[in-house]
Formats: sequence, structure tokens, C-alpha cells
Amino acid sequence: MDTTGWDALLHALYETALAPGTLPATMEQCARWVGADTYHLLSFDAQGGAPLLSVTSPQSADAEQKYLSYYAARDPRLDVLDTRAVGELAACQLEFKPHFVSGSEIWQDLLIPCGARFTAGGVLRRDGGVKTVVGFHRPASRGPYSDDELQRTKALMPHMSRTSRLMGETAGLKDALHAARQGTDAHADGTFLLARSGRMLWANAAAEALLREGTGLRLAGGRLAAGSTARMRMRDLYTRVLADGRPVSLRLTTATTGMSAFDALYLTVLRMTGAALATDMAQGWSGKLDSAALMVMAHRPASRAATPAALEQLFGLTRAEAGLAAQLAQGKTVDDYAADQGLQAPTVRTHLRAIYAKTGVSRLQDLQRLLGGMRLPT
Repeated sequence: MDTTGWDALLHALYETALAPGTLPATMEQCARWVGADTYHLLSFDAQGGAPLLSVTSPQSADAEQKYLSYYAARDPRLDVLDTRAVGELAACQLEFKPHFVSGSEIWQDLLIPCGARFTAGGVLRRDGGVKTVVGFHRPASRGPYSDDELQRTKALMPHMSRTSRLMGETAGLKDALHAARQGTDAHADGTFLLARSGRMLWANAAAEALLREGTGLRLAGGRLAAGSTARMRMRDLYTRVLADGRPVSLRLTTATTGMSAFDALYLTVLRMTGAALATDMAQGWSGKLDSAALMVMAHRPASRAATPAALEQLFGLTRAEAGLAAQLAQGKTVDDYAADQGLQAPTVRTHLRAIYAKTGVSRLQDLQRLLGGMRLPT
């Protein structure tokens, strides 16, 4: 088999998985390489026969419509393909005798007049009731495919099968990513996708708004940055999350962001391992995202903190417990509260354990997130 142009053809073929718009031109290349004049790529419901995708050479457009509307349901070539494995070559010149062709409606009324007397191809994919097939056609005037041309087609079929599968998987990923982007854009929380270095790969609409609103977060050299104290804490978070894979949360307070007392950012950092991103979602970045971090940022608007009395009523806290909980919600530490109130730290920690039990949380960060989300409008 003459392999001239083989590598370039395979490169173009696999590129169509990422750039489906190049499929018609690539199919024309494949047709020329196997010695065909035209091609027809067809996906249809294997049960009902309804066509789901049909791509053909421009000069075959009229014949394509006739085929889909009438002849596809009567095509004996498809019966042959039902006996073939995915990626296996089938050629009508080896399956149908001239006597059969001379009496066949589809050959006499459609295929021969439109220059498709001889077909070589096969099944590219069977998946979930959907079958994808390809046929390369040449007219009667050129005669049957030569042995070398059939060998070329046979060599090409497995690669076309893989490309078809990749195109389906890529389309599914893009649909999922598009839906995810719509969902995150509709969400009030800002979501940043970061590489290991801290470089921002993608942000939803709420995250972009956070960067514009002077919340203390900004992009510096393409990397997410904050005030010096916050930057060090965020860097520590990245290191911890990338090392052990466990999500970590952080509350950025007034001192680190410069925001008003009741206007804080709550960050949750999660590791995303081996995630693949579509180029359009990543704003020009493409490739495999290895152990990057997904930062979810919840912006808490300025508001009046829940009062100790409200916390007593909501959670059944004692007055001492409610006073402690209200101060912790505003960012105070246990030691700070003990010093302010003239209490011993063990006493305050006893109150804190009681608060955990009554609110259903087990960590200070979770308690602060819970109570921070219960602020009352001003």
C-alpha cells in the first residue's frame, strides 16, 4: 500500500475531534486518498432509522436528500454493514454481483446516475442505539476499487472509527461544560478556576464582578492576588489542598481585604485532578488540567449581623453561648473573646463545644460560614 500522505491525513482526521468544522474538508481528503470521488457520512437511529447526522460531498447534495427520504430504508448495503464489526471494511463490489446490481432499484435509480456505482466503507460506531457509517463512492466509468485502494480504505477505517468516538465524547463534554457554565453564571457565588501556579484559567460572571468591585481581590500577572496577609494565607491553602486533596475553607476578614466589618469573602478551595476543559470555556487556554484548584468564593454583602437574641431563639443557645457565637461570626477568635470578656479560655471552649452540638457543626470555620450566611438585611 502506498502510504504517501498517510501521516498528514491522520493528523487532519484526529483534529476533527476538536474542530468539527473541519470535518467536510477532511472527509474530502479521505475520499481522495482512497481513490473515491465522493463520500457520505451518516448517523442514524438504529431502531427507527431516523437520520441524526448526514454529511456528504457538495456535488451529492441532491442525491443525499433522495437517499434520506426514500432509499435509506431500502439500502441493501446497510444490511451488509449489520454483519460487520465496527471499523471493518465492506465493499459493495465484493458483496453484490453485477446481476443483482442491474436489477436493484437503488443502484439503477439513484447510485449509478449520481456517480456512486461502487462503494467502500463500513461502520464507524455503534453506541446507545445510534449507528454511524461511512461510504466512499466512485462512478461506474472508473471501475471497481483496486486492491491497493481497498487496502487504503481498510487501513483508514479503524482511525475513522476512533475519530467518530472522540467526536461524540468531545461533543458531550462541551455540552456538559456549556451547561455547567450557564449554571455557575446564574449562581451568586463567584467561581475561579486556577492552575497550580495560581494563574486564573476561568471565572464565572459573579467572580468577575468580585474582581471589579474592589473586594481586595485582583489579578496580578494573570494570577489571583489579595492583600499581603491574605495572599500568604491563600498560598498556604493552595499548598495544602494540592498536597492532600482535601477541601479547605477560609474567611477573609476586614484586615486582609479592606472591606467593611460585615462584608467578607468566604473561600473554599478544592483540587480538581485530571479535569479537561473546552477552549472556549477556559478563555483561550486548552489542555489537561492536572491537580489545579477550584476556588469558590461567596461574597457576603454588607448587612447587620444576627443578634445574640436571634441566635438564642434559632438554636436554643444560652445567653453566654449566643454572645460567643455572635462574636465568632464577626471574625473574633476564642482567645480574643475570652480576653474581652475576662473569661478563662477553657470556659469559652466549653461554650463553643455546646454551640457546635446545638448548631450541628464541628469546626469553627463551619460555624462562621453558617452564622455568616444568616445575616439580617440592613
